Amino acid sequence: MKECNASVMLEGCTGVCMQMLLFRFSQLMKEIEKHKDAKPFLEPVDTKAFPQYKKYIKHPMDLGKISSKLANNE
Repeated sequence: MKECNASVMLEGCTGVCMQMLLFRFSQLMKEIEKHKDAKPFLEPVDTKAFPQYKKYIKHPMDLGKISSKLANNE
């Protein structure tokens, strides 16, 4: 089975196709955010409470940030 390369697949994606993908990703994010175990991941980690966090996590990304990026087409 051939390995999927998302960047190659998106090269041929039209504007309409991209809008459909963004819409579907937004729907998926809403479902994920409603999940009973999602609460700890909805907001950024409190680095005052966990001062070592940034030492280990170089590019933090909470679900709220992902949803915001989707909403802004980033």
